[in-house]
Amino acid sequence: MKRNLLRMVTLTLLCSLLLSVFSMSAFAAPVEGTTPSGVKLDTIEETIDRYMEEHIGVSSQGAAVAIIKNGEIIFSGAYGLADIESNILVNADTVFEYGSISKLFTWTSVMQLVEQGKLDLDANVRTYLPNEFNQKWKTSHDITMRDIMNHSSGYGEYTFDQMLSENSLEVDLADAILKTHPNQYYEPGTASVYSNYATALAGYVVECISGQEFYQYQKENIFNRINMNQTAGHPYLEDNISILEYKSQGYTKDAKGNFHNTGWSHISQYPAGSINGTIDDLAKFLIAFMPDNGATSPLFQNSDTLTVMLSPSYEEGVLGTAHGFFEFDSAISPAFGHGGNTISFSSQLIFVPEEQFGLVVLTNTAQELDITYGLHDFLIGTKIAQTDNLEQTLPDAHDLAGNYVSMRRPENTPIEFGSYLSTVNIQAIDDNTIKFQMSILSGEYVQTAPYTFEILDNSHFLLKVAYGKLIFKMENDAPVQIMVGKGMDFSAFPAHRSNSNLILSVVILVISALLFLILPIVSIIVTIKRRKKNVDSNKKINRIQTCLTLCGTAFLINNVILIGFLMINPMVRYSQVFLFVVVNYLLAIISAVLLIFAGINFNKQTSKAQKIWFVIIGIILISFVSLLMNWNMFVLYI
Repeated sequence: MKRNLLRMVTLTLLCSLLLSVFSMSAFAAPVEGTTPSGVKLDTIEETIDRYMEEHIGVSSQGAAVAIIKNGEIIFSGAYGLADIESNILVNADTVFEYGSISKLFTWTSVMQLVEQGKLDLDANVRTYLPNEFNQKWKTSHDITMRDIMNHSSGYGEYTFDQMLSENSLEVDLADAILKTHPNQYYEPGTASVYSNYATALAGYVVECISGQEFYQYQKENIFNRINMNQTAGHPYLEDNISILEYKSQGYTKDAKGNFHNTGWSHISQYPAGSINGTIDDLAKFLIAFMPDNGATSPLFQNSDTLTVMLSPSYEEGVLGTAHGFFEFDSAISPAFGHGGNTISFSSQLIFVPEEQFGLVVLTNTAQELDITYGLHDFLIGTKIAQTDNLEQTLPDAHDLAGNYVSMRRPENTPIEFGSYLSTVNIQAIDDNTIKFQMSILSGEYVQTAPYTFEILDNSHFLLKVAYGKLIFKMENDAPVQIMVGKGMDFSAFPAHRSNSNLILSVVILVISALLFLILPIVSIIVTIKRRKKNVDSNKKINRIQTCLTLCGTAFLINNVILIGFLMINPMVRYSQVFLFVVVNYLLAIISAVLLIFAGINFNKQTSKAQKIWFVIIGIILISFVSLLMNWNMFVLYI
């Protein structure tokens, strides 16, 4: 009896434990056929459940998955925990942050206005903006809405002031755009460089044309049209506050695999990534882009608009964007979609119109890959390069070897250095095959046309999904750009960031760090010894030398704290960074005054050793300050 009771208790506890980390699918409708990758649809429930069991609690605490076929949700699953602390399971009503999938709603809004004849994709966007805004908004090049939808508006990255404060519900899109202003580093149309800023600008254009605040426009013209009743677009969910009760907590995972609650995102440039909603609501949005043959999407007035929207809008022959949707080569036919990331959530939306098949994935963990991109690769598949009948005379792949950096880098900001901590290395395996290495991700590509490389099957699934094709742009027989599309182009290192310059930066940093950490201790020891031995020396120079050393130490500490602060949370307010920059200026001024004062006070009492040490300290301090200037640690206004 006791043994049976013990077994029952043990079984009950085991079931409770399993349910606390893994909740099974909500429903699955039996359907014949296969996914684009070949997975049988009549086994989709057990297949997805088995896949998710491997990853829930490992790559994400919670997730929701929906599969769409022929205009219906044939599977909807909820897994894991929405709240670790309260042990709340994810279910069909759980609300997630959609992240950058929100951009698809912005592009849909744009195309609705195009359809109505109120917006021309190829007109200068200034045409639609108020004069007062245009006077304050500075650009180097004119841009069109097509440039914005292609992520080819020329803007680099700007990471500051992306988030609204918790205690303020005020949302003003114009102010958010004017406050966060990246420079246009590229001529529009020359590179695919992802831009949250430009997307927010597109939302503001919609706002100006429609006369409604953007979140109100998308609620009325998108959410309400397709019964997305558990969705909100306002940064604080003010347009559907009731769903706040069902919102999941958000997490990040550390290097040891532990999950930490990192809160919710309230995005100032909200058309770029502020929508919150359930898995089934997002599935409804996807279904609207796959109407039955001959039918019109409920989001548009005629079928031609959807046809145009799902056609390439970037350069001919370049896999990239289709009026804001990203293009993918699925295993059998073209696919369209978009991913999303906020500070605590990840998502993926992908569909194959010819197969009437779609996939939506939502997770409550930042930078999650195994479920979002992993399921994409597993169910949609990727077109793998065919190595038969390749051209015999193709350019030598060895000419393309080298390091490349993302063109989305935040140039002229204190966070620019981060772009060079994760660069891409291209190695030639043979005359026709290259290896693409980005951090721990590795893939192999074969050349199928001059300077065009397609991925091989022995590559990481993320590269297969996101970087399926690489096209090298050449100038004077040298590679200057890797065209990937989808906002992810790379460039060769700029001249001022060449390998030799980067190595020099590291050398100066290491020497300066060692000198300014060790020298204050050495100075104290030397001063004590001089006093004991009553050594005759220029005491003023000794004091100046000590002060210069302390300035160098203060420079080092100030900027180490700044860099650490930026790396922990790059989306900070610039006002939080400003104080560090001001300290750099104050230390630079003090250092300059000390150098001048030292020059005045050199005399016969100044020993040779003092002069040598002073020159060494002066040269290293000046080099270190120059390094900080070179890496934008003196930028007062961005």
